[in-house]
Amino acid sequence: MDIVYVYPTALPFIVTLLTPMNHTEGDYFVLVCSFIGTPPPIVGWQKDGSMFLLGEGRSIINSNGSSQLEINSLALSDAGVYTCSVTNDAGMNTRSVRLEVRGEVIKSDECF
Repeated sequence: MDIVYVYPTALPFIVTLLTPMNHTEGDYFVLVCSFIGTPPPIVGWQKDGSMFLLGEGRSIINSNGSSQLEINSLALSDAGVYTCSVTNDAGMNTRSVRLEVRGEVIKSDECF
């Protein structure tokens, strides 16, 4: 007789996705997605419906139950809708948030 092991599964659930405030060009930016699920979910990030591209000054740090998207210096082109997706054998869950980036404010002592 074969023994069959059945492992419980739970749909992944995003506990928190911190909502970014308006940011200024050049700001450091971090977006945290905390999640639960059984088995532990695989997490992915998208910007405006496409995979978030890693590169110089742009990273994703995953730890047990959370994922952190970091941009060292925001550009105007970083504005958009960011989506955290978590997936496991039981299904998928997503949550999105909009990031607004303002142009850098230049202060001047001169009056025109």
